[in-house]
Amino acid sequence: MDHFGASLTIGLVDVGERALLPNSNFHNILDDFSKPDLALLAKQTKKRRSEIVAGRTLAKHLICQKFNLPWRSVKMGLDLKRRPSCRFIKEAKDLMANRVISFNISHSNDLVGCALADFAVGFDLERVVPRIFLKRIARRYFSSAEFINWERTNFSVTYFYRIWTLKEAYLKKNSRSVWQIKQVPSFILQDFVLRKTHSHFLNLKFTITPNSDKKKDIYMLAVAADREFELVIAQKFWPNNINRGVLSGIAELKCG
Repeated sequence: MDHFGASLTIGLVDVGERALLPNSNFHNILDDFSKPDLALLAKQTKKRRSEIVAGRTLAKHLICQKFNLPWRSVKMGLDLKRRPSCRFIKEAKDLMANRVISFNISHSNDLVGCALADFAVGFDLERVVPRIFLKRIARRYFSSAEFINWERTNFSVTYFYRIWTLKEAYLKKNSRSVWQIKQVPSFILQDFVLRKTHSHFLNLKFTITPNSDKKKDIYMLAVAADREFELVIAQKFWPNNINRGVLSGIAELKCG
């Protein structure tokens, strides 16, 4: 079944659970790295290296799965702006010649996520954590309307991350940096739900249930696209400890 055309696929992996990436390709992705990329990777912290490798591995898996391509025919790299990109070789080169591929990677805590489509897409993933500096960030980067609406929620942490992830996703879709966040249009939520006018955006909250006595982690993800889309969950790359009620609820979700 070809999901492309009006759909957007999301996959998530836990960096600490490498078995979620089959056939040990977590390590094989290093074969795609150029010497300059490997040099840059070596300068990163161990955690950051794991995030980079897991993100590119996940993106490559999603591309291969969606287009039924051999692993060896897709090469991950960086574009001229040092953003993750892909190129096709061998049997995939002609097959994908007229295809537009857009993917966006994000990570937070131990989770790495990727959104994939054949139209422009931005994706952001954040762990929902109360922090003393959220008000300072909001005063600096939220619009007046966004801050007033956040204040009306008694400064709900969840509301903050809904707005923040939407802004980040918008920036990434348009290839802008976080320093341009003030240029992002205002997002006004009604009862924590996006207005219908924001039909090209998706905002989702979900929980991760740990395998120990640790407290559940809450995450927020946001997607920005340049058209209406149907969300497709890549079940193969979705951690088993994510709240299944949420998962079943979003698997059929249509945006727009």
